[in-house]
Amino acid sequence: MQRVERSWPPLTALCGNLEQVFYHPVDANAYLTPASSQGFGVHYDTHDVFILQLAGSKHWRLYDAPLRLPLESQPFDQLDVNPGPLSQQIDLHAGDLIYLPRGTFHEALTSTCSSLHVTVAITPHRWADLIADAVAVVARQDERFRESVPLGPLRGQDAGALEDRFEELLRILSERVNLAEVLDAMTDRFIAERRPPLDGQLAQLKELGRLRLRTVVARRAGLLYRLALQQDKVMLVFSRKKITYPSEMEPALRYIAAAGEFEVGSIPNLDVAQRLLLVHRLVREGFLIVVRQPPQDEG
Repeated sequence: MQRVERSWPPLTALCGNLEQVFYHPVDANAYLTPASSQGFGVHYDTHDVFILQLAGSKHWRLYDAPLRLPLESQPFDQLDVNPGPLSQQIDLHAGDLIYLPRGTFHEALTSTCSSLHVTVAITPHRWADLIADAVAVVARQDERFRESVPLGPLRGQDAGALEDRFEELLRILSERVNLAEVLDAMTDRFIAERRPPLDGQLAQLKELGRLRLRTVVARRAGLLYRLALQQDKVMLVFSRKKITYPSEMEPALRYIAAAGEFEVGSIPNLDVAQRLLLVHRLVREGFLIVVRQPPQDEG
């Protein structure tokens, strides 16, 4: 059962929380295997996996891996590689967890009982991805990166010139790339690609008319975000949205982003109207949720 985190709330929460820790994409598959059976033969994955045994048991065999940290373009079934010697054998029972780094050769079999386990996959952002993003940024600015590359017979006409141009482009890349900007752009794209956790949002909108200073709110669970200063502005990036405020709002936004549950009236550096207005918008946009309202006779 693929991508079960999309339909089972406990796994939705687990994958969302792991993404907040690792800031890499996380998804989950569930595997139900009958007794005395085997799903896949010996193979490796191009992503890191946590395997959580939910019911029954399964016997795992791990092998020495000849390929470390394979790319997604290097899947096992398309490469002429074979596993090394058997290095470890493990029996997983309900409640057990095992971590398999990408590239680890493995296989699993059941014995006299069936097995149900969940594989939580973490697909990393690699240095190769970062460098590709950096090249794309510079290519938009410098037409030399957009020139065609001569191949075939044309390549041999002036091999020396090609070497010189390649070294020139590498030098330009190293001089012009702002690592922080490329990392920010990669982070923003990752946040934008995540499925917004908006369960119960219609009910939250009904609470907007009842906001008070004693109203308790919290950042929505599983929400990825980035808060950054840009000249005289502060930008909050989350769920395919970018909200910009004046820079003097930064302490309040950092408090909101870092706090657990808090009362609207506890937000620092703002007056009453500003606190209510800020929380109103962040609830409406899905960044905050109302946890608890005060009794009607309280402000």
